Amino acid sequence: MLRLSPRLITAVLAVICSAPAAAQTTVVTQISVVFPSISRLSMTSGQALTLRSSGRADKTFAGTGASTYAIATTEANHKIVAQLDANMPSGLTLSADVAAPAGGISAGPISLTRDAADVVTGIGAVSQSGLPIMYTVQANAAPPTSTRRTVVFTIIAGM
Repeated sequence: MLRLSPRLITAVLAVICSAPAAAQTTVVTQISVVFPSISRLSMTSGQALTLRSSGRADKTFAGTGASTYAIATTEANHKIVAQLDANMPSGLTLSADVAAPAGGISAGPISLTRDAADVVTGIGAVSQSGLPIMYTVQANAAPPTSTRRTVVFTIIAGM
């Protein structure tokens, strides 16, 4: 039988314990996640507004219609502007009253022209649908038999 001396065992253990441990390498990395800016509007289909006589002596005519819109934006400080593709005929006014999404501020009824007008301001990151738009058309005396205009809504960075 093989007999090891206590000195030999101690020497072997000392060598094993003093040997360097397996080398470890630690690598640290950072990952950035970038979300693209998103600003989207969608509208329900167009409206046909029919003028009705007010029955008043001033012979004015008015009509209303409703629509809805949805908005999604990932950014703060946005607004919605509205404008017509062409001005209304003389004596005819088209207004839009656009409800604001959560946190936004509606400007109330705005008479629309070819010039962009703020209809909702103070929009932050939001995703909301079913927001109402109320259109009103008014005419003095004898309105034209018919006219067609396109209302353009645009979401832009607020000022």
